[in-house]
Amino acid sequence: MKYLLAICFVLGISITHLSAKEKPFYLSYYYAGLGSNYWLALHDSSWEVEFYPQIEIKGQVLKYKIERKTGKYQINDRKDTSWSIDTISYQVKFRSSSIDSIKLLLGEFKDTTIFECNQCIMSGAIHYLNIAKGTDTIRYELMNTFDTTALKIAEIVNNYLPADNRIWATRDMIKASNDCLEYFRHQMDEDDEKRNKK
Repeated sequence: MKYLLAICFVLGISITHLSAKEKPFYLSYYYAGLGSNYWLALHDSSWEVEFYPQIEIKGQVLKYKIERKTGKYQINDRKDTSWSIDTISYQVKFRSSSIDSIKLLLGEFKDTTIFECNQCIMSGAIHYLNIAKGTDTIRYELMNTFDTTALKIAEIVNNYLPADNRIWATRDMIKASNDCLEYFRHQMDEDDEKRNKK
């Protein structure tokens, strides 16, 4: 009887473990303006026509949504004017090979949040990228920069998106952020050197 209970216990653990692994792959991406960039997108006629894309991948279905200005002004209750907005959305099949590639890039990452920021930019925008695999979720919060692994994931997702509506992420953004950090390190070294001379 003890052996039977032990076998059932092991089988129960194995089934639970497999069920966790079989949860559908999930990815979400959202991009939003910060500070003046949020206000300008709604109010300035010279601003981009399209902004704030949203991407969601559940299993093998990619859903994409983006807001587009209609070219018409609207006035709200506070007599404030802004562009009226239309939402464009569509969906495509996301190949299992692309899911495997993303999982491979994430490797053994467990539940974690990765935050990176270019401190030399005051407004700009922030990228939110969340990926759930099995029971773990990896969250990226990238302010005016990008992450090397997240960039490779974005490149995979961009293959499914129209050329003019892709995730805006480049290696130059990462370089600019690294240059900013190097600048601050140099400034701190100079300040330390001045203090030591006194």
